[in-house]
Amino acid sequence: MKSELKKVVWPDRKTVIKNTGTVLMCSLLIGACIWIFDGVLNLAVQMILSVFGA
Repeated sequence: MKSELKKVVWPDRKTVIKNTGTVLMCSLLIGACIWIFDGVLNLAVQMILSVFGA
């Protein structure tokens, strides 16, 4: 196991920070898209329900 861990190439600090920022930005972007999509669908369902008097 020790010999295998010696073969691992660990990223430097700059790469880790860059990758972390990328993951956070993508997470925020996907979260915002889901939030907007949820709001639009909620509005559409409310409109449909109000048209049919439910």
